Amino acid sequence: MTRIRWIATGVGVVVVALIVVFAVSPPATTVADRTPLIDKPAPALAGPSLTGGGRVSLARMRGSFVLVNFFAHWCVPCQQEEPQLEAFWRQHRRSGGVAVLGVVLEDQPGPAAKWVEEHGGRYPVLADPEGDYAFRYGVRSPPTSFLISPKGRILSEIDGPVTVSGLDRLLAVARARGY
Repeated sequence: MTRIRWIATGVGVVVVALIVVFAVSPPATTVADRTPLIDKPAPALAGPSLTGGGRVSLARMRGSFVLVNFFAHWCVPCQQEEPQLEAFWRQHRRSGGVAVLGVVLEDQPGPAAKWVEEHGGRYPVLADPEGDYAFRYGVRSPPTSFLISPKGRILSEIDGPVTVSGLDRLLAVARARGY
């Protein structure tokens, strides 16, 4: 009977330790991956906007921080993060200095454009049906976002859904570092 108690106690300690580790781990939006692109020039993004307004270009957004968000309309975490992206864009659109650029990853432009029209995305959105842009950025799966400096350098990569508060923290850190 003593052996069973020791085993049960050991398992209990491991379970409690795992719970503590997961409870204090920061959410995905505050963890910037160490992609080899950090502090390198952001690869070019340009093409017709799915949300109207003609041609969109990352180069034209220079001078502002830009959040580039790779997503797909069929991706559940992408659907969940859309209200956060829309709120972040609206919040910073008024104050200036921050832009959002969506990139539809390996998705058909028609269904993606319809989804964007129905679910938000008032910011510019580019199509990437072949995944060429995603390849240049090293995107493995949606949603993945990149914070680009006003001078066009990649500051951070966020794998997974973003939140307004997490993006605001990343923006504050970038500004504090003089970007």
